[in-house]
Amino acid sequence: MKKTYALVAFLCLSLVIMAQSPKLSNYSRSFLDAKNTVQNEQQRANFRKHYGLKLVAEQEFVSAYIHFNDEAGKAILENYGTTIVSDFGAIVTARIPVNQLEALSNEDAIKLIEIGTPVRKKLAAARTAANVDKVQAGTNLSHPFLGTNVVVGVVDGGFQYNHINFYDLDNSSELRVKRVWKQSTNTKYTTQATIEAAKYDNSRDEDGHATHVTGIAAGSYSGNNYYGVAKDADIVMVSMGDANTDISDGVKYVYDYATEVGKPAVVNLSLGTHIGPHDGTSTFDKTCDAMQGAGRLLVGAASNEGDQKLYLEKTLAANGTTTEAVTFDTYYAYDDGYYQDIDIWGDANQTYTVQVIITNSTGSTLWSSDVINATSTTTKTFTSFNSAATGFIGLYASKDANNNKGNVLLTTHNSLWTTGFQLSGTNKLKVIFTATTAGTIRSWADGYGSTWANGSTNSTVGELGGTGKKIISVGAWTTTAKSGYGLTKNAIAGFSSKGPTADGRMKPDIAAPGAVLASSVPNTSAVTGSSYFEQAATASVGGVTYYWGYMQGTSMASPFVTGVLATWLQANPQLTPDNVREVLSQTAIVDSYTGACPNNTWGYGKIDAYAGLLNILGITPIKNLETMPDAIMAYPNPNNGSFKLLFTEADENLLVSVYAVNGQKILNQQINHVDVQENIDIDLGQVATGAYIVKVAGKKINETFQLLVR
Repeated sequence: MKKTYALVAFLCLSLVIMAQSPKLSNYSRSFLDAKNTVQNEQQRANFRKHYGLKLVAEQEFVSAYIHFNDEAGKAILENYGTTIVSDFGAIVTARIPVNQLEALSNEDAIKLIEIGTPVRKKLAAARTAANVDKVQAGTNLSHPFLGTNVVVGVVDGGFQYNHINFYDLDNSSELRVKRVWKQSTNTKYTTQATIEAAKYDNSRDEDGHATHVTGIAAGSYSGNNYYGVAKDADIVMVSMGDANTDISDGVKYVYDYATEVGKPAVVNLSLGTHIGPHDGTSTFDKTCDAMQGAGRLLVGAASNEGDQKLYLEKTLAANGTTTEAVTFDTYYAYDDGYYQDIDIWGDANQTYTVQVIITNSTGSTLWSSDVINATSTTTKTFTSFNSAATGFIGLYASKDANNNKGNVLLTTHNSLWTTGFQLSGTNKLKVIFTATTAGTIRSWADGYGSTWANGSTNSTVGELGGTGKKIISVGAWTTTAKSGYGLTKNAIAGFSSKGPTADGRMKPDIAAPGAVLASSVPNTSAVTGSSYFEQAATASVGGVTYYWGYMQGTSMASPFVTGVLATWLQANPQLTPDNVREVLSQTAIVDSYTGACPNNTWGYGKIDAYAGLLNILGITPIKNLETMPDAIMAYPNPNNGSFKLLFTEADENLLVSVYAVNGQKILNQQINHVDVQENIDIDLGQVATGAYIVKVAGKKINETFQLLVR
């Protein structure tokens, strides 16, 4: 819910801006400027919250990616009181004392420091619509698939660790939450007793987002219809910090635990940001891509800005120019202060400039900034606007070493943190782009109050969940069109962000139920008494009342796919991201709502958990599995392992193959020729009771069907 606040007068302060190291990222330099505007304890508290500062023994630490020229350079970190959190080789995540940030960046061993950017949460018919019910029931399979012996990791905020939804299938005594890492205090809980005693990561959290997300992926409570997908999976919960660096640490923590216990893992990220290149080259995307592989999957929310004009794309000839207006909604704070960020990226090795102006209703310029070269490390800040506006504007430019793209971060906030950047009267803020060499300039507003007046709703997939090259990104479609939500059943949810990525890849990869889903939420008064809360059910177990509520968003669609992938990992613990995409491309549901797929709204279409599972089990092509094909009849069916094939057309050079549902081949039988109405005897020998798949392939016949042995 967006919050609006009354405007108050802005007292113009002169900022003391230090000369900043060129080895600090644009966002790191904007952080130092914001730090210098802090005037009192309330402002400092807001500042700490927005930037996710950790306070240890009265010393402030910031989370950051540190890039080294040489891995041996890591040895200098202790000289600056800096602690490595996760090691990715030439890149680490670390906690740096704020007062040592610039000094550390000036060391020769340091290539770049990127402080973490803020992340935002991306908020029973669903199971049937995506055929999860068949997976959970083991329909025509030897057993159900519930994510058994698979680790489901959730990196998020708003957990109730001991919700009844996270116990074993009998909802009795064994908690399936095996590890918890509370990043804000760097506390790790490794036993059931300590996890149950901790209960919550934040008892004042108002929405319980993480509990809802985890319930969709892996909730097991059988007393109502609001259980999740992978009901028997082990769970690892990471109560996230506030920055993208914390998120990559959390992903690694889950994978490390899975390695320790020898199980496959899938991690869910229902989080996002629009600071970044959106092309898979961010440090976050690169570190996460490097961690994924066989038995290590990552799923993310595409984002919830598919109905907002966040994206601006302008292809300019050499010396071409364009002027674009930013639209500010009624300015509001997102939890932690008054910021707007607009992130601007050129093509690789393209040179261009950026200038900010403020115009009046007739188009006359009332104020203009300096012209900023996007590929030259530059910091420019402004607090005086000739009465055209109040607040703060910062322009931070540099060439990104990951992709050789010129990047300008345009940020606005208020030095007193009592109201946001404000335009006076009918004035407008505009950005002038000038391409000194030809190319395409792409820019993303943050969606929390700022959009482009002439922007697009395309390419609104977010960083973290929507842009990595290996991550499975998920859009949301509507399975329950609840009154008041403005949704159409079976259609894509209007908020579901769209692709492509900046480098032209299709996103999202798949769509899943995300509107409107009921799932578990914490039983704190902050949640159940919040204006966000819409109750779906309650249950009293052991004298404790537990709650379920409704939410919508790609935040809900992403864990649905996470749960599905956990059931697929049960079938094949070595699945890779590429394997998953191949299965999605072959088995996703395509209908009148999706239109022709793949596309940048639906990806490959609507996820089909059952068809995908059959595919993974080696049952391909998936065709006519519940009815006999026209060309062949098997009888009796069910049988005791011996049966006949009756052919309704002639063929030659046939191969009859029979598979168990785990993909094991039971029989290969060559048939040289069959006539119309000819019967062929097939004997499987001593085989277990259950479902088997028969494939018959000849010159003309190519059929697959089910066979039951009892």
